[in-house]
Amino acid sequence: MKRWLLLLSYLATTAACSTDASVTTDQVVSGLTQNVVSSATHMHRPTETIHPLPAGTYTPTRPATPTPEPYYLEGTVWTSEPRVPILIYHRFLPDHYEYSTKVKTRLGDFRAHLESLYTSGYTLISLSDWLAGNLHVPEGRRPLILTIDDLFFADQISLTDEGDASLESGLGVLWHFYLEHPDFGFHVALFPNLGDKLYPGGESELAQVIAWCIEHDAIPYNHFYMHPRLDLTEPRWIPVEAERNDVYLRELLSMVEREDLISYLGNIIAIPYGIWPSSKAGRDALLSYVSPEGVSLQAVLEADYAVRAKYLLPPFSPDFDPWHVPRIIGTQQAIDLLVEQRESFPIAYKCQIGPLDVDRLDDLEALKEQIIAIGLRGDCPNGIYFVRGLIYRVMDAEISLLPLPSPSPTPTTEGVP
Repeated sequence: MKRWLLLLSYLATTAACSTDASVTTDQVVSGLTQNVVSSATHMHRPTETIHPLPAGTYTPTRPATPTPEPYYLEGTVWTSEPRVPILIYHRFLPDHYEYSTKVKTRLGDFRAHLESLYTSGYTLISLSDWLAGNLHVPEGRRPLILTIDDLFFADQISLTDEGDASLESGLGVLWHFYLEHPDFGFHVALFPNLGDKLYPGGESELAQVIAWCIEHDAIPYNHFYMHPRLDLTEPRWIPVEAERNDVYLRELLSMVEREDLISYLGNIIAIPYGIWPSSKAGRDALLSYVSPEGVSLQAVLEADYAVRAKYLLPPFSPDFDPWHVPRIIGTQQAIDLLVEQRESFPIAYKCQIGPLDVDRLDDLEALKEQIIAIGLRGDCPNGIYFVRGLIYRVMDAEISLLPLPSPSPTPTTEGVP
């Protein structure tokens, strides 16, 4: 009987433990569920304890000092004295005209002129740069200066609605030719006479056209206000005509708030009809003209035909004369002449001068030593060197610094008819 009582007591105890365990499990599950929901709702993150790494004994390695690369200057070299032909154009015609004339060139003929000049090795350079002694020309190319007189007409330069140079204008044809052949360059000297014509669209459009020209290195200079014959003009009116033209040009730039472009303007005059004043007083009045910015006259450009072609010499030449800069009217005869005689116009070479000490680049003696050294090694030919704005004549182991033109040359009437 006792054994039965013990058995019943054991079974009762076991049942009670089982019931307690079941309740505890449900409570745990319920608690966990509540904790998960609470955690998802409040994005609670436990606090983390960061244990720093023990200090090490690493010593950073200093980078090695790079070996300086050799420094070289590029020089433009002429194996003979360079000459520059200067062409003049005036007006341009659509291609439905039958032929070009001496002062009106069909746009298609003008494009053909450019093709012939380009394939003959010519490249456009800046008139003002050459006059100042900048003899830089791309390697393997011949220098050529292009001028346009009697501006501004729409056939000479007009812009599209998008602000690009129109192919219906001469400068537009030149601009697009340059885009196709970047090594041909785009530098033009313009000689406007602003008082005897009206531009389509009025002053505002004209001012925009002038601003485009200056921004693209087609620089307007001076051809007098009313394009007078200077031999028939009283001497006292000659500087007045030049000044009126200059002042109005600057007023136009001010109309479109482009006074910043005035600094690109110089003081170069092309005499109308290529005819000088007939008296000494008239010539003196012309040569003494000073621009509104106080710049003395820098050059006077003349005009002639290919049958009497003359060419601009380098500014270091004893025969260089900025008061009688020769130009050729851009007819087909002139183009044929330049193509046939292209070998008489030397091409530019490039020469690497060095290695140089970068701390001695302004040391002329050190530069001369390097130029002589490369010549003795046979790396570069004898000739005229244009390096860092200076001009040298190099002949074997001898070198001489050639004179640069004065920024304000003294005008002279010597040789004026």
